[in-house]
Amino acid sequence: MTVMHSIFHEYCKDAGHTSTSRSSRTPTGDARHPPRDELDGMDSNRCAALHNAIYEHGWINSGRTAESFIEQTMPLWEHLDAEMREKLHPSLQAFLREARTLLGYGQHTDFSYNVRGLMISFNKDWYDPDPNRLLTLYGTYMAMATTLDGLVYDQHLHLATLNFDVTDELELYPAQPWRKLEDILTVWIEMIQRSKIRKVPSAGTEMTPWKAVSWTSQDLEECVELWGMIVETVERKMELETTEALIGLLDAATLDAARISAEGFTQNFILRARKPRFKFVAHALRIPTVEESIDQPFTFAPKPQGLDSGDTPPILMFRSDELPHTADLTGFNYPHAGSAAIVQECPCGL
Repeated sequence: MTVMHSIFHEYCKDAGHTSTSRSSRTPTGDARHPPRDELDGMDSNRCAALHNAIYEHGWINSGRTAESFIEQTMPLWEHLDAEMREKLHPSLQAFLREARTLLGYGQHTDFSYNVRGLMISFNKDWYDPDPNRLLTLYGTYMAMATTLDGLVYDQHLHLATLNFDVTDELELYPAQPWRKLEDILTVWIEMIQRSKIRKVPSAGTEMTPWKAVSWTSQDLEECVELWGMIVETVERKMELETTEALIGLLDAATLDAARISAEGFTQNFILRARKPRFKFVAHALRIPTVEESIDQPFTFAPKPQGLDSGDTPPILMFRSDELPHTADLTGFNYPHAGSAAIVQECPCGL
């Protein structure tokens, strides 16, 4: 059992939430322990357990000990004055009595990659006339957002949303994806377990100790497996003769000629994916020829000024046979095209 699984299990075994495997989850929580709608407010015990599991995991993996976590952190409730406490719903009060945060300043541990930590902050500019309805529960950094709203909690609906863009108006569902807090915390735990957010043993910098990654080996394995299932299903429905599966949509030489990075997800997927014995993978979307695969619109384009040399350009994997065959990218707000006038036209596809 990994440190994360051990901590998570220890905190959550009494909260009715001990599994976050993909097979057991639904979009709204664990299939065996879904969010409880009958509660008057937040599921404070479960949310506090999830919060503390994430926070201690980050704490330990920034070079500190489990013992110091208990010694140097305390429930946020103990930081709040009487006036602030009175503004909070009883279930939120119960959560804050258990959810731990740092005693003081200095070397810190951010709660997750894009949120700094637990806090209470009301903003009178939000949509509701009740000044005590909406509050920031987890703050963020301007380095990660254009507004410091962070994770916003609604004390009437007992739902939360992430608001990082100053151009987005904070509105009620369905204008924004409001969710139960335990759903959001569970997703963050799953991202840690799947290495989508990785721990970095350092302290004193923004987003300490977290680093977000674009893909993981587990993502690749699942995509290769699912693609193989799709190909097998289609070929069976086409009543094709059963043969040994051919592996690789393209070979390594073709990918090198297309300047597709050997370290990227795309090349790894293309080299390992089962090769179908049919042309179209979806309506009007087909597997390109070798010549088309080499003719990549972005990999051969010079990089715009200021773009990091390690940034990976987009890859055109499949081509469209429907009209129009090409898309006008003039003005398209993407680093490899549009305003930089690097790529003004691209074949349609995926």
